[in-house]
Amino acid sequence: MPQVALFYLKLTPFLSRPGLTQLPATLAAMSLMLPAALFLGAALPLLGQGARVLRRPAPGVVIFFALGIVLGDLVIGLLAIPAFGLRRSLSLVSAVGLLAAILFLAFARFRNPTLRPTLALFLLGLMIVLGAYPASWDPRIIDAGLYRYGARSIERFGSVADYLAARQGIDLLFYHEGKESSVMVERTLRPAEGMPPEEVLTLTVDGKVEATTGNDIRTQVLQGHIPVLVHGPTETVLQIDFLDGITAGSVLRHPVKSLTVIEREPALFEASKNFASYNNSPIDDPRLLRVVDGARARLLAALARYDVILVAGLEPWLPQSASLVTTEGLALLKDRLNSGGLVSLRVPLGSTGEAELRAVMRSFARVFPSILVFRISDEDLLLLGSAEPLSLDAGWFRNVISSTSDVSHDLHRVTVIGANEILYTFRLAGDGLRKALSEGPVNDDDHAPVEFASARDMTVHGNSALVAALEEAGGSVLPHLKNYGATPEEKADFLYNLAKSYLGIAGDPVRAKEIARELQSLGQTVQARWVMGEALMQQADVDGALGEWRGVLEAEPGNLDALFSLGTYFMDTRDYWKAEPYLDKAAKTYADVSIVRYNHGRNLFYLGNNREAIAELKEARRINVEKEKRDGYPLVDYLVGVVSHRLKNDKEAAASLETYLKWAYTQPLTRVEVDAHLKLAEVYDVIGKRFDAHKQRQKGEELLRRLQGEASQSPPAGPTGGGTSPPR
Repeated sequence: MPQVALFYLKLTPFLSRPGLTQLPATLAAMSLMLPAALFLGAALPLLGQGARVLRRPAPGVVIFFALGIVLGDLVIGLLAIPAFGLRRSLSLVSAVGLLAAILFLAFARFRNPTLRPTLALFLLGLMIVLGAYPASWDPRIIDAGLYRYGARSIERFGSVADYLAARQGIDLLFYHEGKESSVMVERTLRPAEGMPPEEVLTLTVDGKVEATTGNDIRTQVLQGHIPVLVHGPTETVLQIDFLDGITAGSVLRHPVKSLTVIEREPALFEASKNFASYNNSPIDDPRLLRVVDGARARLLAALARYDVILVAGLEPWLPQSASLVTTEGLALLKDRLNSGGLVSLRVPLGSTGEAELRAVMRSFARVFPSILVFRISDEDLLLLGSAEPLSLDAGWFRNVISSTSDVSHDLHRVTVIGANEILYTFRLAGDGLRKALSEGPVNDDDHAPVEFASARDMTVHGNSALVAALEEAGGSVLPHLKNYGATPEEKADFLYNLAKSYLGIAGDPVRAKEIARELQSLGQTVQARWVMGEALMQQADVDGALGEWRGVLEAEPGNLDALFSLGTYFMDTRDYWKAEPYLDKAAKTYADVSIVRYNHGRNLFYLGNNREAIAELKEARRINVEKEKRDGYPLVDYLVGVVSHRLKNDKEAAASLETYLKWAYTQPLTRVEVDAHLKLAEVYDVIGKRFDAHKQRQKGEELLRRLQGEASQSPPAGPTGGGTSPPR
């Protein structure tokens, strides 16, 4: 097996050549199966000879031979592999094969009478050795998903040897060869500049990475919460595919009465214990009911109905998974819903090709009249479908998140603070999805085009054209919102904050403009113009943005958002004198808002108003720590240190810069830290610490070389605004 894996790796360059994509898999399969097939073929003439010796009809012997093969397959698949694992089962099969050879010797004729017992003893010894010592291989290589990631891995590491060395350095936490799949949990330490390495756990099933605790954890958490929140009060949930348990743990943060999990490989429940610090230990929750079975077979046999059904994984080349995303499979899921229930389907964009994903989503759109589509990560869509109209009840979202501490805590770890961070993941509804997909084939049981096409190319796909089509067809969230305010003023306030989320974390000026137009229709001209200005700025229409913000100040001279936007724009473009009137007025009008005082202090720093800058920055920190209970703007220490050095107050300068650097080395490092080292060296020179000054210069120069080296290896970043020391 290890040699076959290496052989496959060396053939991976053929994966990118037209007409040769199946060559590596074909040759690797032949190297495993051809010897056994040849030996079986060679055994057929011997069967005829054995039949003549035993004076039995040859057809009967062949029938028994065929029945033995069938029985062997059943025993190995149903008993041996679940009990002993794949490696020991292979050894046992080899030993049993040798036993058959020993029995054959009893009927064979030999001219030398000593040859029969000699061969029998030799084969018996070999049988004992094979049975006692299982096949040996490194699961970190064999179960690394070479069929899916091999070509990309070789391209990334440069050579087979480097890739194998990297794989062998991984910490293996769990490995089990189950009756359905091989399950592996591995631990890696992901380096972070200036920070301790970050632990990342990865769950692999049959070589495919199914879940990680890195960026993927956001996807798993959201696919558990969004369907339950959209449904409303939920009692019964069915989850198909347990994976690492994170999604199940998120569902159980809600006060559901039961969560039934259908999982065909029971080893995954055991593997989930390794993720206990991430998944809230769902297997210990009495509301969780485990069902070990194929999902479609169980749904056909059991008539139970559910409020929410989650399909957590999608491997379209596997029959068990592919059978759920045909029109018939999706109709079965729909039939197992309670009235008003919904089905949630996670669609990994890299799982198969564009045509196949379009066919899956067309099938979904054909079965479910009402659909909502969310983009919960760069690589994943979440489709919600129901027979009843679906909507986004903002009031319910807010109530659940604010009043249920378990839900709030679970969402906070993926930077979801409130309803807005969920709403801005919405992309389009059913009509928009159908328009984006256009006419084309669906995925049905009779033809199963997705399963067969996916099996021909199991590498990771990009599908950028499909993503672009869906984004272009994207619709507004507004027609689907409900219960977001009782009066026009309340609705306007909610939409204003939602627009800020689109403009901030989501970086989506197009949908922010839609909200600006809605605000205008509600008579909130000031809010509408500010949102429009921010959206125009993100679309690089600087004059339009400045015009909108100035228009806001003409209507409302003390508007904080407009003052802050104009002030920070001019500060980030280093026009500090133009920034000062806006930031100064904002700081005086809103003296208890720390971010305003902080940015005013920064601008004073750039203007060289040193004493005023120190006073403003320290006041910003005080408000931030005492009233807002936050981190106190760590960059204040750097700015105060530099200003104190200008004012010849070098003891305070040294203390501030030392405090800043101590904090900075817990974060990704930047050019600011280079300057902090060099400034601290200057301060040490003044106060007579020449040796310490030399060490600080060395650290600064070494960090600068490292950052320059990283920059030379990375693609150039786009132009950005901002001063030389942006807030952190």
